[in-house]
Amino acid sequence: MLPASYTDEEKTVYPGYAWLRANNPLGLARLEGFDPLWLVSKHADVIAVERQPELFPSNEANAILADQPSDAFIRRLTGGTTRSLDAVVYMDPPEHRKYRAVVDRWFLPRQVQKYETQIRAAREAVDKVLAVDGEFDFVKDFGLYFPLHVIMTLFGVPRKRNGSCSS
Repeated sequence: MLPASYTDEEKTVYPGYAWLRANNPLGLARLEGFDPLWLVSKHADVIAVERQPELFPSNEANAILADQPSDAFIRRLTGGTTRSLDAVVYMDPPEHRKYRAVVDRWFLPRQVQKYETQIRAAREAVDKVLAVDGEFDFVKDFGLYFPLHVIMTLFGVPRKRNGSCSS
């Protein structure tokens, strides 16, 4: 789909995804000027891809779809990869397991329960979003900050230091 297609979800985006699921649920897209890109549109296929990092490596992924000259620039900066972010979602085993092990204990149910009251503050933040009368930028006004606030709470950063979402 062309970028402009994403301006009307009901007429273009959702029908486009439905067409992919019905006609080409797992395919390799080849667009002039871009490196080939896997399109995976069914949940079972996404799970299968995630379980086969040797065939579908995350550690070579660029967080942002970029044209070939941009990818070439990133490769020059990074020594050969388009991975421009050292984030867990762009890591494969064994690197992924090493980093994940550092934070795993913070996300155990008994640990998360300690912060249930603070995390449930999401309801208040969502209520503020629902009360907006007019335009609202979900990403800017909520999506960027609230999840980060929750994670910082789990890591023990005091509320006065980690702020809150701006909604």
